[in-house]
Amino acid sequence: MAVTERTRRAGSYAEVVRQVLRSQAQGIGFAIPSNIARDVAGQLIKSGHVTNSHRAAIGARVATATGQDGRPAGVAIVSVTQGGPAAQAGLRPGDVIRSASRTPTPDATSLAQVLAAARPGQTVNVTVARDAGTLPVQVRLGEPFKVADHHAGPRWLP
Repeated sequence: MAVTERTRRAGSYAEVVRQVLRSQAQGIGFAIPSNIARDVAGQLIKSGHVTNSHRAAIGARVATATGQDGRPAGVAIVSVTQGGPAAQAGLRPGDVIRSASRTPTPDATSLAQVLAAARPGQTVNVTVARDAGTLPVQVRLGEPFKVADHHAGPRWLP
């Protein structure tokens, strides 16, 4: 979401929050640590967009894998982002993440919870099922894609 020129000129954190809530989040309640909210509001005021989300990402599209009994069986990697953390760690489509940071990952939600507790730049140990075996992989987390500009397209932020 782009911040209006009026808000940027006003330089008010409160105005940024009011504008976001008024435009897209009516009736939704959420909690964000105040230091992160303050930082993100400052980014919006300065550049008109978020430049550091403080969110860790693995750099892969994932889905919950199911076993023959229909129960969740891990997190399947559907695709990896070229140059992203998963690709750099050697993960590939078809791998199934069984755990991350010593936490079982029976489904995509559990992996998202592990990532939510991590920071960009942190290295997490991931156990992956590949072919007939399992292997340990270290993944240095990055941040989700950001749009550098409309002409250059998205880029991966390590």
